[in-house]
Amino acid sequence: MNKIGKLALTATSLAPILGALAVNSLAKGNYGEAVRYLLAGGGMVLVCWLLLLACRRLQEEPLTTAKVKTADKEVLSFLVVYLLPIFTKNIIFTDDWITPVYVVAIIGACVYNSNAFTFNPVMSLMHYHFYEVEVKDGMAYLLITKQTLRRNDNTLEVRELSDYIYLQA
Repeated sequence: MNKIGKLALTATSLAPILGALAVNSLAKGNYGEAVRYLLAGGGMVLVCWLLLLACRRLQEEPLTTAKVKTADKEVLSFLVVYLLPIFTKNIIFTDDWITPVYVVAIIGACVYNSNAFTFNPVMSLMHYHFYEVEVKDGMAYLLITKQTLRRNDNTLEVRELSDYIYLQA
C-alpha cells in the first residue's frame, strides 16, 4: 500500500482547503461553485474512509515502542496553509483552472514528499491521533491510532501504510 496509501493520506489531508473554498463561495453567493468544492471535499473524505477500510486487508505486525510523543504539534502551520486559498482566492483562483490546480499540487507534493502527515483533519475528525514513535533501534515512525498512548513502552498490532507510517489495527 506504500504509494497508494501515501497518496490517499496526502489527498485527504488537503480536503479542508476545498471546504474553506466552499464556505468562501457560499459567502459570495456562488452556490454552484460551492457545491463543486463540497463534492470534491466530500470525495476526499470518502477516499479517507475507503483507505481505512482497505487497511483492514493489510497484514498485521507487532510494533514495540520505546518512546512516544504526540506528532500533531504543527497544527497551526497546516491551518495557515489550509486558510491560504481563502485569502488569495481573488489572486490565484481566477477564471483559469491551471493556477489553483498548480497551487494545490505544490502543497500536495510538499506533504507527500516530506512525509508531513502529522496532521490530517479528516482523520482527526474520525478520532485518530498521530504519534511519533521510536522503536528500540532508534528508528522513528509515524503511528496513526484511535488509542490515546500514555506510556513509552507499548506493543501494538499495526499495519504498514508507507515506509514510515503505521496504522494501529
